[in-house]
Amino acid sequence: MSHFKNSISKLSLIVLTSVAVTACGSGGGNGGNSSPSQPQQPQQPQQPQQPQQPQQPQQPQQPQQPQQPQQPQQPQQPQQPQQPQQPQPQQPQPQQPQPQQPQPQQPQPQQPQPQQPQPQQPQPQQPQPHNATGAALAVSVSDHGEQVIKNLAITDSNLTELNVDGQKINLTSELDKLVCCSDHSDSRFGVISGNNNTDYVFYNGNPTKEMPIIGTAEYLGGVVLLGASESVETGKALFKVNFENKTLTGTFNVPRFAITVDGQIKNNSFTGTATPKDSAVLPGIAKVEGKFYGDQAKEMGGLFTTDDGTWGGSFGAQKQNY
Repeated sequence: MSHFKNSISKLSLIVLTSVAVTACGSGGGNGGNSSPSQPQQPQQPQQPQQPQQPQQPQQPQQPQQPQQPQQPQQPQQPQQPQQPQQPQPQQPQPQQPQPQQPQPQQPQPQQPQPQQPQPQQPQPQQPQPHNATGAALAVSVSDHGEQVIKNLAITDSNLTELNVDGQKINLTSELDKLVCCSDHSDSRFGVISGNNNTDYVFYNGNPTKEMPIIGTAEYLGGVVLLGASESVETGKALFKVNFENKTLTGTFNVPRFAITVDGQIKNNSFTGTATPKDSAVLPGIAKVEGKFYGDQAKEMGGLFTTDDGTWGGSFGAQKQNY
């Protein structure tokens, strides 16, 4: 504590000594004769700045005149509905007939069209006369290459020659193997060539005078088929006959061709149809006609052909005794 006080005393002494030395130094420099210095003139007080003129307040903007509200639009007057037009009945105007002016036809030169050979349609089978003993199809080729088929009735029961179409054709030639059959006592059938390049498909014989009225019978024989290929085909014929019901059924079995037959009996004749089992091979259905020959209908024969003549043939058979 005493040290702190001593330090303060020493400090005070040092300060006082410094002040005295400074004062002596100032007086010794001018000597004792120097005039006292003139007191400095006090500075003139500065003129106070004139206060700035207060700014004139801005004139308040005149308020804008409010816009006058637009006058409301007057509502449009509703349009008056149009008066519906009254339909005016049209007065029919009589058409005046205008005479047509005849236009002269210009002759057009016809282009020659090559004629394609068309197979002639076979004539519809005519009802056989009561004295007919058989029938034939006359097949020929015209000068234009057309096939001509005629249906002919045979009225002569001669088994050694065919009397048809104004010709008498021998049936006993050993060279002609398409005429059948020498072992049949009352009938013949087959294909034979005549004059003028005409072929005859035929059946003929001695018609049965008294037909059985009861019972059934089977017949076995042969058939010739034309139109299925370029040559004449031959095969077997089989029939089942019901004399009481007056019906018959049968089959033609030719290599590569099978045909079924159905028919109805009237007196000593029958008619029906022949239907191929494969229509892609033989198209269409053929009509069948035929007769029973000999005592108690022991033999039978007939013809079949399609309406367009594309295929056909003849057949014959004998009753089988079991």
